[in-house]
Amino acid sequence: GLTTVYNADWSIASQTANTSGLTQVFDANSNLIGYSQDTGNGNTTYYDLAGVVSGYSSTYVDLDNTDGFTSTSTTRYDANWNWTGSSSSYTDTTNNASGSSSNSRVTNVDGSYVENGQWTDTRGGVTNSSSYEYHYAAGGSFTGGTSIYNGLTTVYNADWSIASQTA
Repeated sequence: GLTTVYNADWSIASQTANTSGLTQVFDANSNLIGYSQDTGNGNTTYYDLAGVVSGYSSTYVDLDNTDGFTSTSTTRYDANWNWTGSSSSYTDTTNNASGSSSNSRVTNVDGSYVENGQWTDTRGGVTNSSSYEYHYAAGGSFTGGTSIYNGLTTVYNADWSIASQTA
């Protein structure tokens, strides 16, 4: 079960779960790093090793094979429901196409953050791809970044003007 401790104003002070019945989550080196619980309808809650909520995810799957199109998308959040990233993929057999994308946000201690992502799309044997890394100050103002589209690298200044482009 989940134990919730409330503050005097009824805001949640903490939540911890009994992890004995939860699914174990391992890192790439097979180290136990936490637990997860399928909460239904494509939603998952994640817990750290102490049983404290560490994040959430929501997954949508479209498996309607009648039109040749299938897709999956997952959005991830931290323990406070702040967006931390998403990923998606699709296959369109009718139009000989497929693709995938992912993006994420990492927030630094000072409140500044970095968003990065990538996508790849293939249609009729032709593949296009893009990636980016954008930097933001704690207040959300853009401070600079880089994007790559099919091998063309563009570096942006804080006002989104182009600092340089190289192929």
